[in-house]
Amino acid sequence: MPSGTVSLSVVQNQSPFASAHASQSSTAAGMSFANDGDVFLFVQNFSGAARTLTFVADRYNTERTVATAAISSGTTAHMFGPFHPRTFNDHNGTDAAKNGHVMLTHDGASGDLRICPMQVKRSKK
Repeated sequence: MPSGTVSLSVVQNQSPFASAHASQSSTAAGMSFANDGDVFLFVQNFSGAARTLTFVADRYNTERTVATAAISSGTTAHMFGPFHPRTFNDHNGTDAAKNGHVMLTHDGASGDLRICPMQVKRSKK
């Protein structure tokens, strides 16, 4: 993989939204979620137009885009992850509340996306 490129696994037709998992509607400002490296993100688009997720990491008070992901229109659920903590987590020197979290924004309006981070423990080899 070339330097500076981040790979995200994408699987369609997976949906935790019909179950008891906690999900939330997105806000225009985006959201963040705690990440230990075993978190996957399920996303559903209710806007009727394609949307782009932007994953942003704060490296000691300097935000940078880590990855982007296209979310097609329609209500198909998309799954992204896992998120490697060294790449995706914030490492902010002044805001301890951000440390260990993945931040994301999107180009839509509030409520366009339904987002559900889920921890899936994987076997360590």
